[in-house]
Amino acid sequence: MRCLVDHSQPSPTPHPYPNSSQGGLDARLRAVSLEQLMERRTPGYAIGGLAGGEDKNEYWRVVAQCTAALPADRPRYVMGIGYPVDVVVCTALGADMYDSVYPTRTARFGVALVGTAPGQVRIKSAAYAGATGQQRRACSKFRNRQERQLWCGWTDDCY
Repeated sequence: MRCLVDHSQPSPTPHPYPNSSQGGLDARLRAVSLEQLMERRTPGYAIGGLAGGEDKNEYWRVVAQCTAALPADRPRYVMGIGYPVDVVVCTALGADMYDSVYPTRTARFGVALVGTAPGQVRIKSAAYAGATGQQRRACSKFRNRQERQLWCGWTDDCY
């Protein structure tokens, strides 16, 4: 309710706080949540209540249900995207914004995300062990410049 009170106050800038739909994978509960959300007419809507570890078909079914029900003239934000493919599919389903634990969670386990195939570099692997200091410049363990930049921390001494 604090969010609704905040939205009702005059402000020089728009209030960006979206209300979040809930209901997990239950289509009936989700429909009730969506109906109550839209009565509030906030500047945007969030699709919450998903953990990202659900079966992909079920996850995307919920996103499709929500984006179909929510007004297209307001931002639709999916909370907690689990994987890059979710961004692609949820965009196709009508979502506008996302947040994700994927980059942080992935880095915690020693994996760097890169823009080239296969899309990930396991920097804790034996292939990268001991690559420090002067070894970095002449290191042939990298497949391309982007991997070298990631490993060297985006410093000029890597070239």
